[in-house]
Amino acid sequence: MKKTISLIGTLTLVSVGLLTGCNNEKDTAQSTSELSQSHVSTVSKQSTTMQTTESSSLASTSTSETSTTSQQSTDHSDATQTTASSASNEFPYAVDLSQYGPSLTFYFHGVNVPDAVTIQNTSPLIISIDDSASYEAQVDTIATKEIRIFSANDNGIRTVKVNTQLTFAKGITSNGNPDFSHNLYLFTNKEGGLSLITPNYAGNVSDDQRDVMLEVLQ
Repeated sequence: MKKTISLIGTLTLVSVGLLTGCNNEKDTAQSTSELSQSHVSTVSKQSTTMQTTESSSLASTSTSETSTTSQQSTDHSDATQTTASSASNEFPYAVDLSQYGPSLTFYFHGVNVPDAVTIQNTSPLIISIDDSASYEAQVDTIATKEIRIFSANDNGIRTVKVNTQLTFAKGITSNGNPDFSHNLYLFTNKEGGLSLITPNYAGNVSDDQRDVMLEVLQ
């Protein structure tokens, strides 16, 4: 009887030990699982943080590059605009012949002067004075120059400002008159038309008017 009770007690102790071991294994497994999940969660959070940081960095870089490109474009635009404006201010009386037709003819009125001057708006420029003389010429933009002229309408003397000079480069045909090879000038008159300034081919003036040139209109 005592042996039976002892055996039962022994079996009871073994069963309790086995149950305790199983519970410990479950606790250990659960703890390991929780640690693994915690590690995965931490890694996931770190990965998300890295991705977010990289995305923010890329977005910041893209925004910075866009801003820099935009600023460079604006600076270039400003520089271009300033240059054009400066050129216009430097030569306010310049004439752009590209805005006119292929042939421009200016007619004289008076005695001892040619009938007309024709400018062939080609490259090179060809200037013909009547049918007796013709020259190759070039268009030069010069510093603002004041010239006294006999007005085409009433022969009154007035002073005009010019920036466009027609410089004779080479004679094609000549009538021997040295005045015909002197430089000419162009300017836009107050009516919006084009005026040509030539030497006073007639020459019938007093000494104090030797510098006065002729205005000729189309």
